[in-house]
Amino acid sequence: MGFELSQTISVSNSSVTVGPPPATQAGGGAYKGNGDFSTGAVHGMDRSGAYVQFNSISGNGEKAGIRLLYACPGDVSLTVTVNGVQTGRPLPLTATGGWNQANSGESQLYEVTLNNNNSNTIRLSANGGVNIANMYVYMEKD
Repeated sequence: MGFELSQTISVSNSSVTVGPPPATQAGGGAYKGNGDFSTGAVHGMDRSGAYVQFNSISGNGEKAGIRLLYACPGDVSLTVTVNGVQTGRPLPLTATGGWNQANSGESQLYEVTLNNNNSNTIRLSANGGVNIANMYVYMEKD
């Protein structure tokens, strides 16, 4: 058993939402911006209540794995909520050395269970500063 890449979701995708409102650089929660990622990134994850939510994720009713492309100056843990239910365990992200230094290999593989449909949601909230550019979804293979 292992996992194979199924989806790559850039935060610039219109199905990715951020909050809480107003989701701007000037105030509120997390916001989308370019920063040091050519594809764009979510910033402001250190703000109170900030989150990024990946919507319309395909699942098969079985285990899946997620990885993130991110940058952060210090270690951070994310709270992961799948389809409205917190997983109960953090997703640890190790420091990349700065805001402009994306990690070279992404985060560790974090296992979740997705419903057998195309409307799964994964919401990430942080206890510190992290810029997130992509989420990679891996499906379990036989």
